[in-house]
This record gives sequence, structure tokens and C-alpha cells, in this order.
Amino acid sequence: MHPQDGTCAACQPRAFLTCNGALESPCDSRARCRSGRVVDVGGVRLTTLWPQRIIRGPESAPNNASVVLMAEVRGVRILLLGDVETAAQVALRTSFTVQGVDVVKVAHHGSRLQDPALAAWTGARLAIISVAADNGYGHPAPETLRQWQATGALVARTDEVGDVAVVVEPALGFVTR
Repeated sequence: MHPQDGTCAACQPRAFLTCNGALESPCDSRARCRSGRVVDVGGVRLTTLWPQRIIRGPESAPNNASVVLMAEVRGVRILLLGDVETAAQVALRTSFTVQGVDVVKVAHHGSRLQDPALAAWTGARLAIISVAADNGYGHPAPETLRQWQATGALVARTDEVGDVAVVVEPALGFVTR
């Protein structure tokens, strides 16, 4: 049963703020996220890629039900991987062809639960790992960092550089503070 108290991770009430101030959820009327749903918010196009199905197994079912979005803004494509773990990443990678991804928000704070082929599949030039300094989980995992570095992606870790902003002028890159 779907919780009606606003606790559903898949349809956070503040998911999208439209230009006229109305809140829009990425979910349909039954509060189930739909893969393929497209929402335009100002100059940003958000396409829901995941969840497509429930994945049960040894990994976290809630993490593998995390919403994955492709954001397109000013010609830049940003893949937002939420907290999906290996099984959902493999399912995502084998379900879609992504081309021209510029930036990836690395899944699950860069945990070790990563599909080894995901970084190369995205082809992203920039990878952001949002993670707290001195976190008790040991994120990001060294093997995850190696996977992204092996693709030639420039990696920005918030535990090392603080806030990260993607810039497009004079060229695609990061600024930090």
C-alpha cells in the first residue's frame, strides 16, 4: 500500500517545482513512477528512466527502486542515478541506450555496489559523487573511483571539494567551493 503521508521516496512532494509554482510529482495518479515520463520545468527536461520494475534480492530493494532521471538543460545531458545499486544499474544499462551523457551523479554516494560496466556505458565526461566527509560507510569506494577514472571522466567528490556546480562556459566543467 502506498503511504499517503508524503514519505514515499518515489514521489517526494517537492520533486519538481514548475514555473508557475505548482508542485508536480514524477508519479502518476496511483503514485507509481513511470519510466519514460517526461516533465519540462522551466528550461529543464526531466525524463524518468527508472524504476521500471521492482528488484528483490540481496541488495536494498528501496535503493534499487530509487528514481533515475535524465536531465537536459542548455544542451547538457545529466544522468541522475539516485541510490540504485548493482542489480538496478545492470537492468538500466541493458534496457536503454544512452548517448551523449555529459555528466553523471554517481549512484549511492559512490558505494561499492556499482555495475562495473556502467561508467563506460554512460560515456560521461564529468562524474559527481555527492558524499559526506568522514562518513561511516567508507564512501566512495576505491573501486568505484577507479571505474570512473578509467573512462577518462573528471571526478568531483563533495567530501573533498565541497559544493560542485556544472558550468558550460567557456567549456563543460566543474566549479567548486
